Amino acid sequence: MLCVHPAGNDPSPHSRTILRARTLSLAASALALYLYNQYVISPDDPVVETSDMIDHMLAYKRADDTDEAGFQKKSRTAIKSLEDAAIIRPVKGTTRYVVYPVITSILTAERVEALNERYKAIASGTSVAIEHPDSAVDADSEAEAEENGNE
Repeated sequence: MLCVHPAGNDPSPHSRTILRARTLSLAASALALYLYNQYVISPDDPVVETSDMIDHMLAYKRADDTDEAGFQKKSRTAIKSLEDAAIIRPVKGTTRYVVYPVITSILTAERVEALNERYKAIASGTSVAIEHPDSAVDADSEAEAEENGNE
C-alpha cells in the first residue's frame, strides 16, 4: 500500500498536502507509476495522451486475454479513477491529461522501486496479480476512517 505523505516530508518544490486518501486498483496504480515516470521526465510539461496511457496498460494485459472491449474499459476506468483522485486533469477539447505534481507526494522513490519490482514479477508470470490494498495506491481511506470515527 502506498502511503500518502504530507508536503512537509517531501523535498519536491511542487509538493502539496494531501487531504484525503483513496485506494486505487492494480491497473490504476500501474498507470500511476507510468504517470510518475512521465512527470519526472518532464515536470515543466507533464502532459500525456490517453492513447499513450492505454498503450502502457497493454504491458499488463495477459497474453490469453482476448476481451479487447473489457481491456479498454478497465484502462479507461483506471484513467477515470486517477482523475477522480486529482492526480490527472483532462485538457479540455483534447485526449490529453495534465499530471499534477501531487504524484511525487503519493509515490515515493522507495515505493516506485517496490511497485516496479512487483509489476515486473506480474508481467513475467512469477507473481499473481491480486487486487489487494497492499498492491494499490492509497490515494481516500484515511478520510473515510475519520468520517466514520475509525482512526
